[in-house]
Amino acid sequence: MLTVKIISVLFLLWFIYISLETFKALFVWILAFTFFIFVLIMSFHPQIQKLLYKLRDGLYGLIIPLTDYDERFRNYGGIEGFKKIEEEHIAIVFPEIDERLYSCVDSKEKVMLYNYITNNEEQYRIYRCLHCEEFENIVYSEYVTGLHIFGHGSISHLTFKDGVVMYRQFYGLQPKKEFVCQWHCNIGKFKDIHLGHIAHRHYVKEGYRHYFINKKDIQKLIEGTLEWTINEE
Repeated sequence: MLTVKIISVLFLLWFIYISLETFKALFVWILAFTFFIFVLIMSFHPQIQKLLYKLRDGLYGLIIPLTDYDERFRNYGGIEGFKKIEEEHIAIVFPEIDERLYSCVDSKEKVMLYNYITNNEEQYRIYRCLHCEEFENIVYSEYVTGLHIFGHGSISHLTFKDGVVMYRQFYGLQPKKEFVCQWHCNIGKFKDIHLGHIAHRHYVKEGYRHYFINKKDIQKLIEGTLEWTINEE
C-alpha cells in the first residue's frame, strides 16, 4: 500500500511538472502569436482597414437600403472626384473605398451645416472621393478656403479605394486654409498628426464619432460656441 501511495505522489508531481512545462510552452506560443498578429496588422494596416470598412458597409447596406443615396448625392449638387471650380468655396468631403457606396449627404446634421454656410453667404461644394489624387487636388486647390471632412477616417489619414493619404503630406501648405474640421473618427497612434495644421484654426476631436456627436458639435458651430484650436502663425 505504501508503494502505491509513493507512486501516486510521484505521478502527481510528474503531472504538475509537465503541466507547468505545457503552460510555459503555451505562454510562449501566445506571446509569439500576438507579436505575429501585431506585425501583420502594422504591415497590412491599410488593406485590413479597407476590408473592415467593406464588411461594415456591406452589413450596413443589408439593414438600411443604400440604393437611392447616389441620387440624393446628385440632388445636392454633389461632385464625383475633383472638379476645378475657380470660385472660392468650402469643400465638404466624403471619402469612399467602394464605388457602389454613397454616403448619406442629407442627414440632419449635414443639412444644418449646409444651411449655416449658406446663411453666412458663403459657397460650398460636396465632393465624393474614391481616389487619393481627388482628395489631394481638393486640399491643394487655392479656391478651397475651408474643409469639412465626413465619412470614415483616422486622425492621421484617410483611406480610399486606391490607397491611403497621410495628412502630414500637406504640411506647409500655403496659403493656409481658413479652417479644417475632421468630423470623421479621429483614432490612431499619431494624435498630433492631423490635417488641422494646414489651417488658421481647426476642430479635430480625438476618438470615435457618430451622428449624435457631430450633430451636437455642428450646433455649437452654428451658435459660435465650438471650441476651435487656433494655430500659431
